Parts: sequence; structure tokens; C-alpha cells
Amino acid sequence: MQHPQSTFDPRAAVATELDRLARLYRVSTLVVLRRVFDGGHLAWSTYNEAYAAELARLTGAKGAGGGNFYNTQPVRTSKRFAHAVIAVTLEGRTLHRDALRLLGVRKYATFRELGDRLGLP
Repeated sequence: MQHPQSTFDPRAAVATELDRLARLYRVSTLVVLRRVFDGGHLAWSTYNEAYAAELARLTGAKGAGGGNFYNTQPVRTSKRFAHAVIAVTLEGRTLHRDALRLLGVRKYATFRELGDRLGLP
């Protein structure tokens, strides 16, 4: 198998070549960029500019958020388990301290909001 630096076309646009080689070798465009630089096909200044542009493109494409805790947490702990823990805690059969620890939350307000989102009173 050839390496990206041996199949790099210096006449093509760097971004186009990165995408092509990343698909060909099934690696990140940043990996391809580094391998092409290591192979001596790019000057340091060109590499730095291309790296910054590619990093900005990749991080910008992921969106703005980190997700919604109240949608993720019941799936992480299982909705059935979270529902059961909250229900028995609200009934008084489990300590709030233990319920918070089992569900991976720190604040009582978060615990209550999680219960509300799961449809508990």
C-alpha cells in the first residue's frame, strides 16, 4: 500500500487533495496533511495555513452544542432504571443522596428536572 505523500498531486488544490487522499486511505484529512508535510511536499508555512484551515473546517462542521443532558442521561443509565430510582426516592424508600449518586447527578434540582422529563410527579 502506498502512503499519502507518494500519491499527493502538488498541482491540485491542497483541500481537494486532502479530501481525496482521506477517502482513499480512510484516515482523517489532518493525518493526510501531516503525512504529506512529512514527505516534503509542503512548506512549513503552507502546512500551518492548511492545518489551521482544515481544523477550523472540521470543528465548525460539528455544530454548536454538547447535547442535552436530560435527553442523554436516561439513555446512559437506562430510562427504566432512572425512572425506578426517581420513583422510589420520591416515595421515600431510597435516600436522595443514594439516588443522586446512582443517577450521576449532583444537584437536587437536576434530579427533579430529570424526574419531570421522565414523566414523574
